[in-house]
Amino acid sequence: MKTKLKVKISLVLATSIIINIFLIWEVFRLRDENRKLNKKGSSSSQSLDEYWDEHQPLEKEVN
Repeated sequence: MKTKLKVKISLVLATSIIINIFLIWEVFRLRDENRKLNKKGSSSSQSLDEYWDEHQPLEKEVN
């Protein structure tokens, strides 16, 4: 195999490994964040209607 081809293959593989490590790290980070949100939200459960009503923008009265 030519040296240039070996270098190109090595660079592609190294880049692929780095990208995969980043993606795996991101999956674990998001999984932990999701678990924290689920634990936080499970103690004070509310209906979808209550959540909707609480998060509606306030209407300004027009005079």
